[in-house]
Amino acid sequence: MRLFDTARCRGLQLAPAVLLLAFSVAEGAQPAGPTLDRKLIDQYCLSCHNERMKTGGLTLESIEIDRVGAHADTWEKVVRKLRGEQMPPAGRPRPDKAAVTGFVTALEAALDRESSASPNPGRPVTHRLNRTEYTNAVRDLLAVEIDPRAFLPADDTDQHGFDNNGEVLSISPALLERYRYLCGARPSRPGRPDEREAAVRITRRRVHHPQLSGGRRVRIYHQAAEDAVQRRPRSC
Repeated sequence: MRLFDTARCRGLQLAPAVLLLAFSVAEGAQPAGPTLDRKLIDQYCLSCHNERMKTGGLTLESIEIDRVGAHADTWEKVVRKLRGEQMPPAGRPRPDKAAVTGFVTALEAALDRESSASPNPGRPVTHRLNRTEYTNAVRDLLAVEIDPRAFLPADDTDQHGFDNNGEVLSISPALLERYRYLCGARPSRPGRPDEREAAVRITRRRVHHPQLSGGRRVRIYHQAAEDAVQRRPRSC
């Protein structure tokens, strides 16, 4: 009786391993998906979409089907045309529906794999610096320390709590006025600041350094202000 109980316990311990092994074998025995073969393209598409004719501005003759990622846009067009049964055109020989379905399924799977391996997030949106980045830029470029909280509102955050996402860093007219006020370029009339006053104010902030004497500092920023006004574009 003791031997029987021991054997039964060992059998129960081995049961999960046997089930996992059976599941792995069954999973490995699943039939493979459709393979990607360009025979369908060569037989039904190249008569029009070759290097000589380029019907519709499209050629499929020279692009490699085993590297779909290199011409993903072209293969996406092929998928759409075949899925919509728009190609081959009416009156031309057509492959059977099962062959088209298998080819398109394999092509979509290959495109998905390429996209996952080398994702393309697209171009970044045009955006401004956030408050911290702007403060650091002013410090690094102009050697001026500012407290942005006294001039600029807090930045919005995205759904993950980040304030440096371009999608939330738009600029409004009110915020633009805060930037103008911060740099000292107060407009003397709507839409057109006084260039000399603006240049003097900005340059004074730029050259202000504790190691410069007062007279030296004044001469530097006034000369820089004159240079800035003279370099002003005539269209301003």
